[in-house]
Amino acid sequence: MNNSKFTIEDVLDSTDIKPALRQREEELVKLIDALDHIRASNYWIIIKRKFDEDLSKLINQLKTEKDPTEIFRLQGQITRAEKLDLDKTAEEHRNELSGLRRKLNE
Repeated sequence: MNNSKFTIEDVLDSTDIKPALRQREEELVKLIDALDHIRASNYWIIIKRKFDEDLSKLINQLKTEKDPTEIFRLQGQITRAEKLDLDKTAEEHRNELSGLRRKLNE
């Protein structure tokens, strides 16, 4: 037997990754469930309204700003504020979960 013929693919093919995929599946299901509960709460509605107002103000400031340093700062704040979109975050996790389930069913 020639051991020099072993490749990474051979090692990966012989390794069962389904337990790790199932664990990730459980994590995603819990995370999506938590995001859905938060999004459905009245508290989130109040907080989201405030975030949306702040985001609008930042976008308006960015439109009128002339200083390049201030423009970069505002762009960073806008990017950070957009990450608080729970709908988008939940959708990304749902997409990952559906891909993961496809791999498990193969």
